Amino acid sequence: MKKRKGDLGFTDLPGGKIVKKTDPRIAALAALDELSCALGVARAALAKGKNAAVCARIKKIQLLLITLCGDVAGMDAAAALENGVLELEKDIAALKVKLPREFILPGENMNSALLHAARAKCRTAELAVCALRNKPAAAKYLNRLSSYLFSLALKYSA
Repeated sequence: MKKRKGDLGFTDLPGGKIVKKTDPRIAALAALDELSCALGVARAALAKGKNAAVCARIKKIQLLLITLCGDVAGMDAAAALENGVLELEKDIAALKVKLPREFILPGENMNSALLHAARAKCRTAELAVCALRNKPAAAKYLNRLSSYLFSLALKYSA
């Protein structure tokens, strides 16, 4: 059986650059993949109700995460991410959720719990991107996305 470079701990970045799988960019990309999967689970659960607009918004976020992955991998997507930040800020304002003063315990219902799980994955992805130290637009987008998911989870727990 032929060994592949992945078997030896290496992988490709766009442009043909080969890096170790322990490269911090690969860790960030893995965290972003987990986030997109968590959002997909939340979207699938929300699709069972009358949540078409929220599902469409989450899908749009997932598509922008692909762009964000490109940014992390070395392509410049700062402008798209800045536009994404503006959209998230509008979404957060439109939710008009009053932030609680106490710690939130996820699990009021399945939709809220899945949105909180996605928010937690978002925070992990944000930490991984911040560790790269040269991706401020990506870090800012993930910070706003975490706030949006928190607000959305609160709305669904009400």
